[in-house]
Amino acid sequence: MSADQAEAFVAKMKSDAAFRARVMAVEDVTERMGLINAEGFSCSAEEIETVAGALADEELETVDGGSVRESCACLSGGVDWRLD
Repeated sequence: MSADQAEAFVAKMKSDAAFRARVMAVEDVTERMGLINAEGFSCSAEEIETVAGALADEELETVDGGSVRESCACLSGGVDWRLD
């Protein structure tokens, strides 16, 4: 169930610029996860990274003209979700 929540979170990050800006404005990882959970997404940073990594792998297969279509990247060393 948490994986479903992580997938929903990643989808919202990709589709809702205002939501993405609110999440990205929080620099502290613990506070960011608190915001994510308060927004109704019951998942962990690790689950989000797993889902985002799997989506990035799928999207790499859709490379078009040398660029990867819109993707959500989670960087190790901290939870930093952004669209490439």
